Amino acid sequence: MSAKRRTDSKKGKRDPFAVIVGGSLLVIVILVALVFIRGPHIREVTFSPELTTQNTGEWLLMHTNVPLRPVHSSQIRVMPSTSTHVLSSGNEVAIQFLRRLPYNTNYAVTLASSPLKLTYRFTTPKGVCYYLVSPGTIKEHVVGTSPDRTVYEAPFINEFALTGNYLAVVTQQSATDGLVIVNLSSGQTFDAKLPEAGTIQQLEASPDGQDFSYTFTSLNSAARPYYDSTLFSLNVPSNKSTPIYGFNHGLLRATAWAYSPSGLVMIVQTFSSVIEAVYVNGVTPPLPIGAYDIIDGFSSDGNDIYVGTSQKGFGVINVNTRTVTFLNQSPLGLGSTLELVDPLPNGNGYITQIQKEIPGVANYAEYVMLVQNGRQHVLFASPNGTDAIVGVSVSPNDQYVAIGVSPTYFTKSNGGLPASTLIVSLNGHVVDRIPSLEQVVWQ
Repeated sequence: MSAKRRTDSKKGKRDPFAVIVGGSLLVIVILVALVFIRGPHIREVTFSPELTTQNTGEWLLMHTNVPLRPVHSSQIRVMPSTSTHVLSSGNEVAIQFLRRLPYNTNYAVTLASSPLKLTYRFTTPKGVCYYLVSPGTIKEHVVGTSPDRTVYEAPFINEFALTGNYLAVVTQQSATDGLVIVNLSSGQTFDAKLPEAGTIQQLEASPDGQDFSYTFTSLNSAARPYYDSTLFSLNVPSNKSTPIYGFNHGLLRATAWAYSPSGLVMIVQTFSSVIEAVYVNGVTPPLPIGAYDIIDGFSSDGNDIYVGTSQKGFGVINVNTRTVTFLNQSPLGLGSTLELVDPLPNGNGYITQIQKEIPGVANYAEYVMLVQNGRQHVLFASPNGTDAIVGVSVSPNDQYVAIGVSPTYFTKSNGGLPASTLIVSLNGHVVDRIPSLEQVVWQ
């Protein structure tokens, strides 16, 4: 009797291993059933929409719930249409945007391969720029919104620059300058380490998101080493400033410079007006380009440099051949002169500032124009010379141009506006206004 009870009690107990295996099989069956019922879908997306308006080459990474066959560019559709590059492997599809995207735009990215169709939607942010209000306030302006946010204040600010999340600010401290780094994401600040006590001029930002450059002059003439308008590069993560060396292996005394779109090359103008291509990697030797008076920047593909000379005006140097093609120096006909060229950072063409004589009047008409594919389009005009243009800044995606406008006279009766910076679209429509004439930098 007792033996039978023991046998029956064993039958009543379940093998734990069998329970685990059975449960796992059940889960697998349920998951497989869900896949068949719901079908392949996007499980997760790795993407930062806010960076697509600032940088070229941003990636959107789709993670699917099941492995896919190799995906080709023809199977990806982006609306509104834009150039892309596509890679895929297993459960992942990577889509690279080859151009910066416009602000405040709804996008749909669709992977279409019969019978599969997966769609991911996102919206790019509104345009953001930063401007200076003297003597020492930097504000953030979101296009089409108000009020503006104060991001940094100091007793006196000389200039500032922006790359990635870092804002570099040159502050005046009696006879010397300081360089403050502001992290726009965290709001934290710290002082950049300078070579020694001295002054900073012409702060520039690299497109790499972590480097700035500036010229530095030592305060003490007896300092060793002594720096006089010497070009330095500051790396924010390491908080280290490094001098830039030129073609003759000496320190570069620079008057102007510009970064290539990749940030890997700097075009530097020395005090003798000679321009050198300096490679940031420190391995490739600097390359002399020629003598030019003005550096206006690179074309969006990095193949051309916009420069100016006092004799022949503005031209474009092909980096590979080092040949120069001069632009139309009288774009509005007799009596007009090209005053400024600002290359479009996202496409072919450039923005120009032009003056034209007004017959019989000791004043000039003022224009800002877009030149693209051989065509000219007026973005802003003051044909009677009632407004003076004091600054032009193009957004990184070419969507807006900030134009500083200072009335030569202002009365309520003539309907004029006080000095301000107009935000103008590339079709010439004024979309916003900033209550400052000073430096404007786009995010």
